[in-house]
Order: sequence, then C-alpha cells, then structure tokens
Amino acid sequence: MKLQNILTASATVFSVLIGGLFAPAHAFNPADLERVLNGNNCVGCNLAGANFAGLNLGGANFQGVNLNDSNFSGVNLGGANFAGVDLIGANFQGVNLNDTNFVGVNLSNTNFAGVDLIGANFFGANLTDTNFVGVNLSNTNFAGVDLIDANFFGANLTDTNFVGVNLTNTNFAGVDLIRANFLGANLTESNFVGVNLSEANLSGVNLTDSNFIGVNLSKASLTGVDLTGINLIGVNLTDTLLNGEKITDQIASVPEPSFLVSLSILAVAGAGSRLKKKLDYLQQK
Repeated sequence: MKLQNILTASATVFSVLIGGLFAPAHAFNPADLERVLNGNNCVGCNLAGANFAGLNLGGANFQGVNLNDSNFSGVNLGGANFAGVDLIGANFQGVNLNDTNFVGVNLSNTNFAGVDLIGANFFGANLTDTNFVGVNLSNTNFAGVDLIDANFFGANLTDTNFVGVNLTNTNFAGVDLIRANFLGANLTESNFVGVNLSEANLSGVNLTDSNFIGVNLSKASLTGVDLTGINLIGVNLTDTLLNGEKITDQIASVPEPSFLVSLSILAVAGAGSRLKKKLDYLQQK
C-alpha cells in the first residue's frame, strides 16, 4: 500500500474515533422532563433540544432549566414559570401563554405572532426585536422592560402596564390601549395612528415627535405632558385631563384671544361638534 493511502486511512480512523468521543449525548434527561411536567423545581436541568409539541405544560416550572432550541409548537403553557430562563429565538406560535411568568427572561428575537399572552408577566425581560403582531396582551406587565423598536401592530393591549418603559420608535398602529398605564414612559417617535387610548394614563410621558393622528384620548390623563409639536389632527379629547383639569374646562377659563386660538386647534383636531359650533359663533361677532 502506498504511503499516501496509509496516511489517508489513518486520518479517517482518527476522525471517526474523535467524532465518537465528542458526539452529542441524548437531547435531555427524561427524569428532568418528568420533574418539570409535575411542576417541580428543576434548577440546573438540561432540556435543550426537547420536543414538547402537543403536550399540556400548564403550570410547569422551567425556572433555571436549559431550554435552548426546544420546540413548544402547539403546547399549552398557561401559568408556566420561565423566570430567569434563556429563550433566545424561541418560537411560540400557536401556544397558550396566559398568565405565564417571563420575569428576567431573555426573549430577544422571539416570535409571539398570534399568541395569547393575557396576564403574562415580562418584568425585567429582554424583548429586543420581539414580534408581538396581532397578540392578545391585555392585562400584561411590561414594567422595567426595554421595548425600543417593538412592533405591536394589531395587538390587544387593554389594561397593559408600561410604567417607566422605553418605547422609543415603537409601532402601536391599530392597537387597543384602553386603560393602559404609560406613567413616566419614553414614547419618543412612537406611532399611535388610529389607536384607542381612552382612559389611558400618559402622565409624565415623553411624546417628542410621536404621531397621534386620529387617536382616541377621551378621559385619558396627560398630566405633566409636553404637547409641543405633537400632531393632534382628528384626535378625540373629550374629558381628557391635562395637568389635572379637563381640556374643555381649561379652554373655557382662558381670555378670549387665547381661547379662540386654542379652540381653533381643537376644532381642526376634531375635538367635537359642540366646540366647532362655538368657534363659528365667536367668529361671527
């Protein structure tokens, strides 16, 4: 046998041996899976690559578990606990995640499209580049979360908590935000076109360069908010609070020249037919 053939054969055998030594073991320990399914604490368990498709994992405790590359397709995870888990790139399409605990979880680049997340807790989670298009997020907690560039198009965010959240350049177009709490949030350059913000708390928020065309702000609170440069065309300001007083009440107490200017702005903004009629009446004098 030629020397070249001998060397080639030796290299092949060596590769096979090394490959065998470092070949990956089974994806996860079945005993670990059983503990999780029973809702028991399984900190340090390895379930990487596990296939949970079609299982009922409601109330399961995944805290401290390795879930990299796991498949949750079609799984019921209502009330499950993922606190502190790394779920980068996870796919939860078609999953029930009502009342799920995601406190402190890394969910960057996660796809939640079309998922039900009612009452979920995302406090302190990493949601960079996360997709929430068309998701039901009513009564969800986002406090302490960084949601820069988030996309909530068509989502239900009724009674959602955004206290102190960074929502710079976030897309809320077509979203229901009734009674949502944005206290102290950063809403710079955010898109609220056509959004329902009735009874929402926008006290102390930063609205620099945000778009509010056609927004419903009836009974919303704008205490401490700077509306300079904000486009209010077509906005509903019925009973809206600005610095603790209803906007309509404030206008009524202003001297006539300023009153006319303010009233004209509100008329253009579609604040209501009653204000427009009053403007027409004053202009005739």
